[in-house]
Parts: sequence; structure tokens; C-alpha cells
Amino acid sequence: MSDSSDSEVAETQEQVEVRRGAVRAGYRDLLDTIAREEDDLVNIEAGAGQLTELMRDNENLYTQVEAPQEAVMDAMVIRHLSRLCRQQAEQLSANINQFRQEEYVERLKAAMRVDPGSNLSRRKWVLLGRRASVLFKKSPYLTSMLGSLDIAPPPPKVKKLREKATKGTKQSELKETQATVLAERSDQSENATEQMVKHVNKCLVSKFKEGGRKPVCYFSFVLDPTSFGISVENMFYVSFLINEKKASVSMSASGLPELRPVSSKESGNASGGKNQVVANFTMNDWKKFVGKLGISKPSIAHL
Repeated sequence: MSDSSDSEVAETQEQVEVRRGAVRAGYRDLLDTIAREEDDLVNIEAGAGQLTELMRDNENLYTQVEAPQEAVMDAMVIRHLSRLCRQQAEQLSANINQFRQEEYVERLKAAMRVDPGSNLSRRKWVLLGRRASVLFKKSPYLTSMLGSLDIAPPPPKVKKLREKATKGTKQSELKETQATVLAERSDQSENATEQMVKHVNKCLVSKFKEGGRKPVCYFSFVLDPTSFGISVENMFYVSFLINEKKASVSMSASGLPELRPVSSKESGNASGGKNQVVANFTMNDWKKFVGKLGISKPSIAHL
């Protein structure tokens, strides 16, 4: 039964690879076509329809893209098509009707009732000037002024001095206030962490005494069955206890770590270096340990 299922999976993967190969081949054909016929595609009169067909082919190929490699090829084709569209758009005229000298002259002759093959006579030019003169503004007539111009120089301008603001807050004071606020927030954060570390230490001592002064299972103590994030925070606070030598970690016979509170006398007499361990802990691990250890309620109640 397992051999038949494995063969079906292998055939499915092979079909996927064949389909992806066809998509890549289609993108390569589009790139070759754009490189080979770029001169024709740039022309707005000859290449507009062909450019539209290339866009449709690219859209059909994009519906079959399933992997990053094909997506990169699609981006390359889109970049070239966008460049060709921009070059065609630059050839468009903003005016609906383009101005042509020949057409303007023929219309002018028709308005002046002149035969298409002949030129305008002197009389026609004068008549054209009279008709066009009403369309332009004329210079005003010369008139006398009511008096002579004043030759005395104007009085000099007096610059107004800016008055310094007596009220308000200085920029230096704002910086000092901001630094003070950040320092207060930092102190508050450190105080909150210190309070939680002390609270976790009290919970550990309480569990240690309830269990007949025997080491407490590490995961049973730090894991919260209702929240993965709180469990990670508990591990963070316990690491402070171990770093400050207020708790010690040892391995049980079952292979799981155990915690034991350390008194101030034992902490002062303890000698030796600190051993730190970095371990991965995922949400799947959290669910696994909660179910395996049968944790129904948290050992550490958050403040």
C-alpha cells in the first residue's frame, strides 16, 4: 500500500516539473520575440496590435506560475513590455488634430474665395488684414499726464528688528525633557522586569516547599497552558534567576531539567563559572510539553 502511494506522489511531482518547464519555455519564447522584433514593436502604427498579443500571452502564462523562478521571468517580461508601452506612448500627440501648413493654406484660400491653384492678389491680402485686425489688441494712443514725475528718491526702508520671544520653551529644554522621559521609561521597564523576577523567585520557593523541598520540573514551572507568549516570558525571567545564582538547574533521571531555589548563603559560597545554553522552543514544543506533562494551570501567576 505504501509503495503505490509513493509512486503516485512521485508521478505528481513529475507532472508539476513538466508543467513548470512548459511555463518557463513560454516565457523564454516571449523574451526572444521581444528581442527579435523590438524595432517593429516600438512603432505605434505597426506594433500596437502585436504588443497587445504579447500582453495576452504573458497574462495566460502568469496564471500558471507556481514558483519563484517563473515569477522572476514574468517580472522580466513585464519590464520589457512596460518599456515598449512607454516608447509607444511618447509617440502620441496631445492634440486631437495636428497642425499642417498645407491644410491651413487651402482652408485660408477657400475662406477668401480663391481658386485652389492660384495665389492671393493684393486686394485679397488687404481684405485679409482688415478681417484679422479686429482679432488683435492695438497699442493705446499717446495721452498727456496730469503732472510731472517726482524726481526725489523714495525714503529708505527701515528694517524691523525681530523681537525675541520671552515666553515659550527652548529647544534645548525640549531635548532635556525628552531625554528625561526616555530615562524614566527605561527605569520603569527595568523596575517592572525586576519585580517580575522577584515574583517568579517567590513562586519557585513556594513550589519547592510544596513538593517536600524537592527540585521542581522546569517545564511544569515555566509553561503556561493558556499562552505560548507568557511561557516564553517565564523562561526569560527564570534565566535572570539562574544568572543571579538565585536558582540552579540540574537534569533529572528522566532527562528533563529541574529547578531548585538557591539561598543567599549557598549563592555566596558557590564557586565556578556560569554555563549558558541556547535552545530552540517553538509553539509545537509548547503544545507537546503541556499535553505530555498534563499542565492544567500555570505555576506562575502574572502580576
